[in-house]
Amino acid sequence: VLNQDVIIACSFFGPGDIVWFLRYCDIAVLWVCEVEYSYDVELCGKLPVRIGVLTEYIGIDNTTALDLPAHLVGVGSDIETTLPFFNFQETYLRFGVNPGFYGDSWDFELSEFRIPSRFLLIKRPSQKLTWVVGIGVYPDFENEVLPILGFIYKPSEKWIFSIVPKRPNISYFCS
Repeated sequence: VLNQDVIIACSFFGPGDIVWFLRYCDIAVLWVCEVEYSYDVELCGKLPVRIGVLTEYIGIDNTTALDLPAHLVGVGSDIETTLPFFNFQETYLRFGVNPGFYGDSWDFELSEFRIPSRFLLIKRPSQKLTWVVGIGVYPDFENEVLPILGFIYKPSEKWIFSIVPKRPNISYFCS
């Protein structure tokens, strides 16, 4: 095992926090929690593969006339690998799949099984900047194909702007 990560992320969005979301519906409160454990391995001593298990929970305080569920849940895994893109320097392809169950109850049915996937082209023109472009494929979801765009910018050793899916973030290292 090369590297292990445990990620616990929770976000709360009240009425003032999700103005952009409220333009589309009148949900008063939305909170999102997810837990993921993942680790890196090398298959056959060469192919880097990241394997993980995850669970997601979205709580909805519905104040609309629509019949929305009180929550949405997901349980699944994440498998991805990154490969050099032919002979282009600092250019890579990343493939990932997330087989899992996604629904509105912890009692999942077979019909709630999905295999979302992502295909990314990663280009690092300098030590400070990395570009990410690709598509996400979500079978049996409302939007089955979505574009993926992002970048990672490291202006110094202390700052990292990681504006990429799945978890965009800005990091500052004190030491």
